[in-house]
This record gives sequence, structure tokens and C-alpha cells, in this order.
Amino acid sequence: MKQKRANTISLSGNMLKLIAMITMIIDHIGGVILETGVMQYQNEAVNNAIMATSWGNLMNTITFMTRMIGRISFPIFCFLIVEGFLHTKNVKKYLLRVGLFAFISQIPFSMALFNTYFDFSYLNVLFTFFIGIIMLIFLRKFEKDYLMQGVIVALSCAFAYLFKTDYDFIGILFIATFYLLRGDKNKILMMLILSVLCIYESKVFLYSAVLSLIPIHFYNGSRGKVNLKYVFYWFYPAHLLVFTLIRIFVCGIPLY
Repeated sequence: MKQKRANTISLSGNMLKLIAMITMIIDHIGGVILETGVMQYQNEAVNNAIMATSWGNLMNTITFMTRMIGRISFPIFCFLIVEGFLHTKNVKKYLLRVGLFAFISQIPFSMALFNTYFDFSYLNVLFTFFIGIIMLIFLRKFEKDYLMQGVIVALSCAFAYLFKTDYDFIGILFIATFYLLRGDKNKILMMLILSVLCIYESKVFLYSAVLSLIPIHFYNGSRGKVNLKYVFYWFYPAHLLVFTLIRIFVCGIPLY
């Protein structure tokens, strides 16, 4: 276990996970309930007329703000995936757990994004993490072979892109950066690369993903007092399902 840093602000892994989950919830309120629910109407002409009013402008602004705040979550989750890999006692179980919940989550993910029960044309973020963990296994195996590590990262990016996983190659690059440049001696370089990735990933939302580096900076190396290992795995599909049901019954947007 890492020693706690002597920072005025000190955040455990549990605190980072809660920050990531809260910002993810805000993001999905914007994406699942507002963007594809409240702001959508069956009649296109009515929809366009409403969106041209002050109500439409207000809803656009609120939705943009929720999506902007939501950009903070993903880099933190990538960081936690690497931390989980570094500290897990059984990498195979860790990989299988992420893979299992990736498949479980695909149904509510399809419902939330595509209004259908089964759609594997675009895969949820846990598949990105699954590929990322496989990449980490091989990066550890070729710890001193930098050429081979570069090939592994490139292949992992290609797989994520080809299989159309959420955040695809950008997610893989986040995970690779957190792993390969971990440690205080590479901290400045790591933060520079992460800043570039954050700017690219959130360029549509005023580069807000960069804010995720603040809580990551204050990570103290501890997990926290409560074991929240399985909370995110169940929470991810559950909250997508709840938000979809809200959109169906409150906003009247049916599944197809």
C-alpha cells in the first residue's frame, strides 16, 4: 500500500470513485433524460419550434452544462482502472469481472443510447476497460521492452476503435499513460500528456475533462475505509436502466 501524501487535500480511491460516479450521473441526466428525452418530440416541426423558444434555449444550456460536467468522470475512471490493476491480488478475476459486467451493461446501455434492447454496433465503456486491462497485462509482461510496449498500445487502440467501444482509442491512451508514466519522476510528463488527451476528448465541451486531473493529483494512495469494489459494476447498468425508464414513462420516448 502506498504511503499517504502530505497534501492539504487528500482523496482516497473511494472519494475519486464517488466524484467520477456523481459527474457520470450528471452527464447521463443530460444525455439520456434531457438530450434524448425532454428535448425530443415525435413531431419534428413541433420539436424545431419549441427548440427556437427561450425554453428550448434554456434546455440546450442545461444539457450542455451537464455534458460538460460529465467529461470529468472518464479520466478518473481510467486512473482507477490502472490503480485496480496495480493492487489487485488476482488479475484474471479482475479482467473477468470487468468483462462480465461489460456484457451485462450492454442491454441497458443500448436502451439508454439507442432506444432498443440489443445493439452491439457501439459498445459500452466497460468493454474499453476490458481491452485496457488486457493491454496492461501485456505491458507488464514486456516492462522493459519499450518498442513492444508501443506495439501493444497501438494494437489495443486499434481493437477499441474497430470494435467501437465507448471513448475507443482515447480511453486506451488514457489507461496507457496512467500506467506507463506512473511515479513521481514522470509526473510532469504524465500530466502534460493527460492534459492533451483531456483537451482532445472534451474539445466540444470547453475542454472540461482537464478538471479531472485536479482530484487525481490529490489522490493519497489509499482505498478508503469502506470497500466499494463492486459498487460501480452494479451501479453502471442500474442507473442507465433507471434513466431509460424515466425517459420512457416521463418523457414518453418508447423503445423500438
